[in-house]
Amino acid sequence: MNSKQVNETTIRLNAFMRDVKDGNLRTILKNMQSMLDYHAEKIRIYEEHLSELTGKARLELTDSDKRRLAQKGKALNDYLLAAVEPTWAPGTLRGWYNSLVGAKYNSVRDGQKKRGRKPISQEIVDEVLKLAKNNPDWGYDRIAGVMKYLKYDVSATTVRHILDDNGIVPDPERRLRGD
Repeated sequence: MNSKQVNETTIRLNAFMRDVKDGNLRTILKNMQSMLDYHAEKIRIYEEHLSELTGKARLELTDSDKRRLAQKGKALNDYLLAAVEPTWAPGTLRGWYNSLVGAKYNSVRDGQKKRGRKPISQEIVDEVLKLAKNNPDWGYDRIAGVMKYLKYDVSATTVRHILDDNGIVPDPERRLRGD
């Protein structure tokens, strides 16, 4: 900030504090609303001139610009945001917040491995399917037990998922049908 900006800010702050000392809250709020109205009109004028110069109805913002607006707009409710922001809808700013600001909390970046359980290897799937087809009267627990004996670490739930994915449903009549 240069000295001129500091002086202007100090003058505005002193004027505001004078009203606070007097205790007239209504005057303070009226003055703040007048300031907001002034700045909103100033922005509208700038937007009109900008659209005349560029030939575009709306300014094209960079992701950085959107992020800055979204962070400031997060503190306002939709009514206040619509009152001070004539160009973009509150939902648009919320969307920017969710996609741009919220993205920094996403733990998986481009090029990173997906977190979570590793997929079941095809070798295990083939072995479970072979055991299920050769032994139709075995249940999930028994197949999982045999898999552990064969040195594969799978649970009964994993066996159930494998069989469900391949359309094998253990039921009393499966053995008779020969599925």
